[in-house]
Amino acid sequence: MNEYSLKKRFTLFNILFLLFFICCTYRLIKLQIIKGEYYFKLSFNRLVGSSPIKAARGEILDRNGIPLISNRMGFLVKINKTEITNEILNSSINNLIKIAHEENITYIDTFPIKGKETYYFDFPYTEDDEKNKIKEWKKRNNFDENQTPKEVIKKFSNLFGISDKYSKEEKRNIIAVRYEMKSKAFGNMNPYVFANDVNISLVQKIKEQNENLPGVSIESEPIREYINKELAAHILGRVGIIYKEEYDQLKNENYGINDIIGKDGMEKILEKNLKGIDGTHEAKFYKNGKGNIIIPNKPAIPGHCAILTIDKNIQETAENSLKTKMKEISINEKTKVECGASVVVQIKTGEILALATCPSYNPAKFNEEYDILIKNPLKPLLNRALNGIYPPASTFKMVTALAALEEEVITPNDTINDTGIYMYYAPSYMPKCWKKNGHGKLDIANAIARSCNYFFYDIGRRTGITKLNEYSKKLGLGELTGIELSESQGILAGPEYRKKIKGPMWMPGNTIQAAIGQSDNAFTPAQLVNYIATLASGGTRYKLHLIKEIKSYDDGKILYKKDPEIISEINIRPENYEAIMKGVKGVMADNGTASSIFKNFPIILGGKTGTAEIYGKPNNALFVGFGPFEDPEIAVVTVIEKGLHGTYAAQVAKNIFETYFKKE
Repeated sequence: MNEYSLKKRFTLFNILFLLFFICCTYRLIKLQIIKGEYYFKLSFNRLVGSSPIKAARGEILDRNGIPLISNRMGFLVKINKTEITNEILNSSINNLIKIAHEENITYIDTFPIKGKETYYFDFPYTEDDEKNKIKEWKKRNNFDENQTPKEVIKKFSNLFGISDKYSKEEKRNIIAVRYEMKSKAFGNMNPYVFANDVNISLVQKIKEQNENLPGVSIESEPIREYINKELAAHILGRVGIIYKEEYDQLKNENYGINDIIGKDGMEKILEKNLKGIDGTHEAKFYKNGKGNIIIPNKPAIPGHCAILTIDKNIQETAENSLKTKMKEISINEKTKVECGASVVVQIKTGEILALATCPSYNPAKFNEEYDILIKNPLKPLLNRALNGIYPPASTFKMVTALAALEEEVITPNDTINDTGIYMYYAPSYMPKCWKKNGHGKLDIANAIARSCNYFFYDIGRRTGITKLNEYSKKLGLGELTGIELSESQGILAGPEYRKKIKGPMWMPGNTIQAAIGQSDNAFTPAQLVNYIATLASGGTRYKLHLIKEIKSYDDGKILYKKDPEIISEINIRPENYEAIMKGVKGVMADNGTASSIFKNFPIILGGKTGTAEIYGKPNNALFVGFGPFEDPEIAVVTVIEKGLHGTYAAQVAKNIFETYFKKE
């Protein structure tokens, strides 16, 4: 090889080397200078995750601006996704569970296998057939239909890398948490909320044992505070962590998998108004899972404020009076009385001032007391005011009176002679009046005041069940009230209902029982209060409602206002209306059935007592009333299960009237 060839090759090599050097230099300049900031952020984001700053839910106030639900700052426990093994994560969860048990902290556990030594399926959150639930759950989680709880536990243990060093109970509890984490899509950008609103003692223990709890962190967030505990619980409802099914429906509406949402009551109905807009902060977690750094970013915006129609003082009186009277009946009558409801409404607007149900519950303790609540035979979760249905008994007699008068079956001046035993269907059927020897001759006003069964047997028979039901509906009985919460339809007695339930054939004797509020008739306390309010107003029936206004959280601007809404109107002839009003006024005075309760009341009222016969059980007590008599403002209904006599229910109503007129 000659010298020229060597020089040529050496020059080519130098040129190639120079080109390589230039390329490398350019690449470094691009990485570190031109796109340095971009790659720095990319690298940084691998260590830093964006985490929401929870917005406070909007407050719920009574009509006078008194808070019913507010917020306070509390602590929650999170498990963060870090670069630790399954073994370390399981150990951390086990240690966390132990601390939670020591502090009696409730955490989410819907894993349907229970047991400490022997495993078994248990579905406490449903009343459906357990065999079908087990079958559905196994199918959903890719298990064979015949696999035992023990085999299911083993499969989950393998899936989550849970070793045999744990006891059977510990293994099951770790699986329960990992099961929830899996359902909540636990990941780098989605930490798992282990428990909300934990006490300071647990917070201190977690900080002290930080070395044994990799991935576990404590954060503060607004916690829902039910200021008056059980007061108005069935109206206000409760909140809870979003279920997967709920998240699937709401994920496109700025909801996160760990969000708190309204589960029932006003919390659910007003969810979109009460929910604020979450802010964000950046949370930097160490790779070993120990410790974190929070970097504030975007502030949270609280939810709007909801003003209800409820009057806290009247609600309180209704609930406390029910409890006191039920205790009194239990002692005096030697029968256990624990359930009832009372509803108060503004006659000219349909605004609910009180919606009381006993027994009640504390929404703040719903999760920890769920098993006790759901198994309680008294059904404290049942909103009796809206979903309890009761025979109206004699409180129904004004319906029969109105139907008979408007259909010209009887006039206000006609009389019927009550001899004590109604003989029209004799000898096969001879129902009695409650007064053994009868009331003698009565017109319709006095028949209402004395609650004469005989009188209403006769005009009910002549009016017929079709017309009785027609006027019942016009007055709101067996009809939905339109209230925002879930309510029952109620039952109108008659041939149609008997066919629907495939019951015994409707007989003429059933009609005269329906005329006095017995037979199959059954209505909610809310329907009963709508009925008496409609009657007191002269025939105008308003839609019942609980929401008064929604106001902006920042400037108090009214975003929504509920105006009174008329559902229907009845054109009652003046002479007929006057006769019925004379009757309900007489109930409260002279020798009327409620005169012993209201005889010294300073304001003239109208009303009617009822004592409903319940087969095989003590009678229910009922009262419907309104006042003032001349210009009615409010209507009140009280029902006491096993309350024996309508006068007991009237005493509760009297306390409510006193509270209302004391304010005036």
